[in-house]
Amino acid sequence: MKIFLTALLLIGFSFSTFSQEDIAAKIDELTYEWDEQAVKLSTYEGLSEFCTVAPYRESLVENLRQIHHYDSVLYDIVSQRARFGNNSELRKTLRDIEKLESEYSINDFLVFLHEECNARNDIERNAREYDEDKDAEVYRLETDLQKYVKDITKRIDVVREHVHHIQGE
Repeated sequence: MKIFLTALLLIGFSFSTFSQEDIAAKIDELTYEWDEQAVKLSTYEGLSEFCTVAPYRESLVENLRQIHHYDSVLYDIVSQRARFGNNSELRKTLRDIEKLESEYSINDFLVFLHEECNARNDIERNAREYDEDKDAEVYRLETDLQKYVKDITKRIDVVREHVHHIQGE
């Protein structure tokens, strides 16, 4: 019986290590894809495309959904590892994943960008109706957009860095 339990534990630990490597690679891939999309989304033109082009919007949201999915899987693996030891890096990883999941959820992201799209639509409508210069309004909108995208990107990058720190443990 002891041999069976030992074998089961070894299989479980090797599966977790293998899974974590796969997850790390996938998180890297998704993070780099997000980084490219974030640069574009941080501009008025990128926001305009997000607001008006469904395939672009769906691609960007799906990328973020995948990031959240793999962060959740990572969270489960790290939670299990943290139960068996007192490792501050694991605890910090859990806190950072929780922050990403709670403060920058998909719903929060969509609500924020919905508001930004509404503001963009107002800018476009007012510029057409009143033949106004829209540069100041665009600047304000881009400033808010860039701050939000920078914050979410920082959270995503922090989690990605944790994956590589704890991968070798």
